[in-house]
Amino acid sequence: MRLYAGVIRFFIIVVLIHAAMFWVVGVLARHSKGPVATENTLRFAGSALQVRTLDPVAVGDTASSGICNQIYEGLVIYNQETLAVEPCLAESWDISPDGTLYTFKIRRGIRFHDDPCFPGGRGRELTAHDVEYSFTRVCDPVALGTGFWLVDGRVSGATEYNQARQEFLKENPKFWEIEDSGEGVTGFRVLDDYTFQIELVQPFAPFLKLLAMSYFQVAAPEAVETYGPAHNQPGEDTFFKHPVGTGPFALERWEPDVELSLRANPHYWGKDEQGRTLPHVDAVYIVSRRDPHTAFMEFEEGNSDVAGVPDQDWDRVMKDDKVLNEPYASRYKLETAPTLTTFYYGFNMTMEPFGSNKKLRQAFNYAIDREAIIEQIYRGLGFPAYGPIPPGLPGYDPENDEYEFDREKAKKLLAEAGYPGGKGLGEIVLYVSGAGDSPDRTSVAVMEQLRLINVRVRLKQQPWPLHLESIDRGEAQFFRLGWIADYPDAENFLALFLTRNHNPGPNSTLYSNPQFDKLYDQAMLEPVESKRAVLYRRAAALIIDDCPWLFTTYGETLSLRQPWISNYPVNALGVGYHKNLIIDTELKRSIQGTGSRAGRDLGTAGLPARFAAVNQ
Repeated sequence: MRLYAGVIRFFIIVVLIHAAMFWVVGVLARHSKGPVATENTLRFAGSALQVRTLDPVAVGDTASSGICNQIYEGLVIYNQETLAVEPCLAESWDISPDGTLYTFKIRRGIRFHDDPCFPGGRGRELTAHDVEYSFTRVCDPVALGTGFWLVDGRVSGATEYNQARQEFLKENPKFWEIEDSGEGVTGFRVLDDYTFQIELVQPFAPFLKLLAMSYFQVAAPEAVETYGPAHNQPGEDTFFKHPVGTGPFALERWEPDVELSLRANPHYWGKDEQGRTLPHVDAVYIVSRRDPHTAFMEFEEGNSDVAGVPDQDWDRVMKDDKVLNEPYASRYKLETAPTLTTFYYGFNMTMEPFGSNKKLRQAFNYAIDREAIIEQIYRGLGFPAYGPIPPGLPGYDPENDEYEFDREKAKKLLAEAGYPGGKGLGEIVLYVSGAGDSPDRTSVAVMEQLRLINVRVRLKQQPWPLHLESIDRGEAQFFRLGWIADYPDAENFLALFLTRNHNPGPNSTLYSNPQFDKLYDQAMLEPVESKRAVLYRRAAALIIDDCPWLFTTYGETLSLRQPWISNYPVNALGVGYHKNLIIDTELKRSIQGTGSRAGRDLGTAGLPARFAAVNQ
C-alpha cells in the first residue's frame, strides 16, 4: 500500500513492527477508566490508537489489522518470525497441478466467541460455510470492504458477483429491508462442512500469502447479520465495533482514539509447541497518549511492555549505531528489523524531461547520498535502496549497488542526457506531501544534493489527499511516495510497474515495458518459489536499468521491550500475534518490587541478580 510520506521518518524510527506500523499504545489500567488489568496483561505504550474498524473485510490500515489479527483468524496465517504461510483454521490444503484449484480441510472443534448473537449466547463450531460467507463478503459492495482488488479478476466469478451486487444496490437503495438470496461467488465452494475450495481464473503464485491477510479472516455470520449493514440501515450498523471471530482474544472495550482492551478467549483451540493452551496472557490493554514522550515515560516507569523511541527522547536513549545508551542497555531489550518498505521518488514516464531520457533519470539516482540521508535524518535506521524489492523478499539482489552515490558520474550522465552543468533543464517541480510550512527533511536533502549537480528543484507541498490526486491525474512530473508490502512477496512491489496497472492502478509513474510485463506474467505462473525468485530478480533488473524511480531507502523499525517480555519476535511485515507472547510475571514482580523510583531514574542498584542475567 502507498505509504504517507509525511510520516516516513516517524515510521522508520518510532513504530512497532510487530503490532502495527502506526499504532503503539498502552499504559496500566489503573491510569485509565478501563478494566482492571492482571499482572499477566500485555500493555502497550504510545501515542496513536487510530483503529478505524474491526470488520476484517473493511480494514485498509495497519492499526485496524493489528487488532483484527487478535480477534479473527483465516485459513492460513503468517509465521510471526519468518512470515512463512502456516496452517490456521485450515489444517491442510492441496493445490491442483495447474495452480488454479485450492482445496482446504477445516479443523474440527473450532468455536466462535460467545456472543448474544448466538442462541443462548454460546459460540458455535466453525464450518466451511462460514469461510464461504466471509470470503463472499470481501466481494460484496454492501459490506463496504476494501480488499476486493485482491480477488478481482483472480477468483472465478468474483468480478461478476461484485458487478451484480452493485446493480442490486442501484435497484434497491433500502437494501437492508430486503431478504436477498442471490447467487454467490462461483469460485468459492463448500464441498462439505469441513472442506472449502477456491478456484482461480488463472494461476497466481502468491495466492496463499494473500489469504493470510486480514481481509480473509472469518467472522461469525450471525454477528454480521445481527449487527452489520445488510440488515441495519446506515448509521445503525455496528458490526465494525462488535467483532465476533475465532481468535485467541475477544473484544472487551473499545473507545476510539482513547483505549481498547481484549480478553483471552477461554475456548481458544490453539496450543503452543509444548502443548500449552494459548494465549499465554490474560488480556491486552491499549491506551492512547497524545504525546509520544509522555507515553515513553510510562514505559520507562514499567507501566507498559513495549515501546518505540520518540524523536525527542532519541539522543538520551540511543547511540548512533542502533545501540542503547546506558543505563537503558542494561534495563531493556532492543530489537530492530528491516521492513518490507521501499521509499522512492517517482518520475512521470509520460512527461518530459524524464519520460524519454533514461540517462537523466540515472543521473538523478547517482546524485543522491543515501547513506547521508539515513545517518542525518533517519538516525541510522534504514538501508540504502538501489532497486524496487526490499531485503527479506525472494528476488532482492544484495549485490546490486548500481546507483551507489557518485556525484561525478551523475554530472557526466547529466551532460550525456543533454544538460551539461544543468543548462537547459529548467526548474524541476518535486511534489511532496505534508502540512504546515515545514517541508519534509528528506525531500529538502534530495533537493540540496541535486543542486550540487546544478539541477534546480522546487518543492510543491500538498496535503496527502491532494498529493495523491496530483499523482493519479498524471500532472506530477517528479513526486515522493513509499510502498509498504500488503503481503510478503516481491510481486507486490513489481506490480507497481505493470503496464496494465497504470492509474488508477498502483503504477503511478505510468512506466511501460513489454519485456518486464512478460517476465512478471511468467513469474505468476511459476509455483516453485526459488524459480520464481529468479524471474523476480530478472524483472527487477529491468526496473533498475530503466529507473522509473529515484530509489532512496528501505525501511527499518526499532522497539524496546521490558525484560519480562519474551516470544514476541519482530518481522519485516509488521505482523504481530499476541497469543504467543509470554510475560514472566515472577520476574516482573521482582523488578517492580524494587520500587517505582527505580523505573523513573533507571538505576540498577538493588535490582535482583535475575534481572541482570536476563539482559546479558
